Amino acid sequence: MSAHQANKVTGGNGCGPTWMDKYVWSIWIKVFVAKYFLGWFFHASCNKHDEGYAEGGDWVRKIYCDLRFFAAMVKDVGRLDRWYKQVPALAVAYVYFWLVLLVGWFSFKYE
Repeated sequence: MSAHQANKVTGGNGCGPTWMDKYVWSIWIKVFVAKYFLGWFFHASCNKHDEGYAEGGDWVRKIYCDLRFFAAMVKDVGRLDRWYKQVPALAVAYVYFWLVLLVGWFSFKYE
């Protein structure tokens, strides 16, 4: 079973590329970064994005998945209770979106 198929079955691997669990995504990063730095990311947004990538399609579909992911992240940022938490979270969401948009083609299942 490929990483794309596994992600589709499990609903995604969260906020990381398909290869991350195997090579980079250590327990320390999962616990520390997710809890203290990206705790406002709701994994449902990341998993829905992973499902879109696993479904695949053409480059237009990839951009559509990425834009929907950005919209979901902005919605997640809006759920934060204080503006001083929202501002840096929005900056992280913006940078993360551009990273996904630019290098996500490695993980997207093109048809």
